[in-house]
Amino acid sequence: MGQNQQLPVGWGKLVFELLKREGLDASALFQKFDLDEEQLDNPNTYFKQDSFTLLWQEASRLTGNPAFGLHMGDNPTICAFDAYIYSIMSSATLHECFARLVRYQRIIGSSPKLTTDQTDHGYVITLNIEGDELPAAYQAFDASLAFLLFSTRFFTNKNITPIYVEFKYSEPKDIQPYQDLFQCDFRFSADRYCICFNNDDLDKRLISANENMAIHHEEILEKIIQVLNTTKLSETVREIIANKLPYGEPKISTISKQLNITSRTLQRRLKEENLSYLSILSNTRKGLAHNYITEKSLSVHDSAFLLGFTDVSNFYRAFKRWFGCTPGEYRDRYTEI
Repeated sequence: MGQNQQLPVGWGKLVFELLKREGLDASALFQKFDLDEEQLDNPNTYFKQDSFTLLWQEASRLTGNPAFGLHMGDNPTICAFDAYIYSIMSSATLHECFARLVRYQRIIGSSPKLTTDQTDHGYVITLNIEGDELPAAYQAFDASLAFLLFSTRFFTNKNITPIYVEFKYSEPKDIQPYQDLFQCDFRFSADRYCICFNNDDLDKRLISANENMAIHHEEILEKIIQVLNTTKLSETVREIIANKLPYGEPKISTISKQLNITSRTLQRRLKEENLSYLSILSNTRKGLAHNYITEKSLSVHDSAFLLGFTDVSNFYRAFKRWFGCTPGEYRDRYTEI
């Protein structure tokens, strides 16, 4: 597990769109898992990977469709990632497209990790998705692979067919959705999630190939990467809070003193990230609350203490606000899952 694993607003838009397309109440689901719908219009927003893990699981349950994630390949809004996707679309060939996909993947968040390997047998793109406290939902892998395949077909205007696709989970009872989308061999119970393309397809031209546009958008992406490589203050604050919670709820003055800045400066700089100290404190507690309550060796009282609550009843109220149920109900539900 990583720390502060995030997904970009572009992916948030795609998931929100998919939920609506499947007849689900996207707004209610976003609210339930602490995903701010209003931030979908903010190009600088990143969402917590763990929140999407819970959302994928709930959406799959509500639809009764274990292959729900594959529907991401059903004509999604391809331009959700702005400069990132435009740079890829401007590539001359599919091979160049994949190279940019990996080179600038940091822009699509810290959670997804893409690697490529070209062999005599094909061009393999391997996908890994890291969470903070939760392993990524398998539906997220399905959705990512489906979106990747759709994109290659959309960019080339050809029915690109992979050689094979691998999934880490066991073979489902119904593989028809996989056959309809991928139209190739499948390998379940594999040691990775990946998709393998035919080497001959790598030279296929993209219908939107434009060298000048590719260069223009690469310049934009390079600047974005430079910004992303600078550690955000909110990440540091979140880490300090997590370390101090077992000793009581830390005040903003305590955090600012450790950072050698004034409380006012800390508030101002967090506001520049569209965050507040109280929101970071609450979100940090919420993430840790899931971890502690699903750990059977910890009692509810111990969990409350580790989260800095001196009164267990206050912890119960906060937990119900975060998850819509009591700690005991949440533990039982998670155990069933």
